[in-house]
Amino acid sequence: MRGGGEGVRADAATVTAMRLAEARAALEDGDPQTAIVEAEELLDVDPENLDALFLVGDASLELGDALGARAAYERYLELCPDDPGALSGLAVACFDLTDLDGSLTAARQAVTLEPQLAEAWHQLGLICELRGETKEARLHQRRAAELEPDTFPEAAPVPQAAWSQALKTALASLPKRLRGWYALVPMELLPLPDLDELRQTSPPISPSVLALCQGAPPDDPSTAWDRPPSALRFFQKNLEREATFSGDLVATLRDALLREAAEWLGLSRDDAQLNR
Repeated sequence: MRGGGEGVRADAATVTAMRLAEARAALEDGDPQTAIVEAEELLDVDPENLDALFLVGDASLELGDALGARAAYERYLELCPDDPGALSGLAVACFDLTDLDGSLTAARQAVTLEPQLAEAWHQLGLICELRGETKEARLHQRRAAELEPDTFPEAAPVPQAAWSQALKTALASLPKRLRGWYALVPMELLPLPDLDELRQTSPPISPSVLALCQGAPPDDPSTAWDRPPSALRFFQKNLEREATFSGDLVATLRDALLREAAEWLGLSRDDAQLNR
């Protein structure tokens, strides 16, 4: 009998382990795109590799690609249906796609399998909050904060006067041209975004969004500086969560202002036009 089969299998296992290690390292280093490339190359050879599928799901969420994340987690769960981590990831992806029913089902399954899974409790809180189930939302969010206080701290309410002052400071910190542009835009503070509005784009905008320009930007980006949005709406609950986590309300608001301006103007965040 000819030998060598064991060596080939060992070599294949070594390559798999190396690719997974590289993908994990890239994700930990804040490079989710490279993580996806590494994991997908492995999936080309082994489409049922659970570690690679999970990595694609996690990295896709980091990139804001909820569609890609949902597809990866769903495929993973077809192969391993009772994994609470994958169910929790699926709950996050479905939530970002405004599929609250799908998110609720996955999150409930996750906490049933693993009651200590803070992310899934947090997700349940977000769903209840959007549905107006205030008491349940607080209970779920408190549970998440008890389990992982650094990752899911309970949001600290911000008084109206503090909002106004923080927004004024954030606007004053923007480059001159952008300050002038925003001077033409009314600012509004709402509790949470409207799901119907979020679903007007494909894919939908995540309900966790911090702010949204009202209306649609002009078809010709070159005219966008002269045609600002009719309003900029901030979402208080989301901002309070983000500001509690970051510890800096002004920076949170400034980041939201820059992000929405870039989106409306058709620019990247580091474009020179936003920094002069």
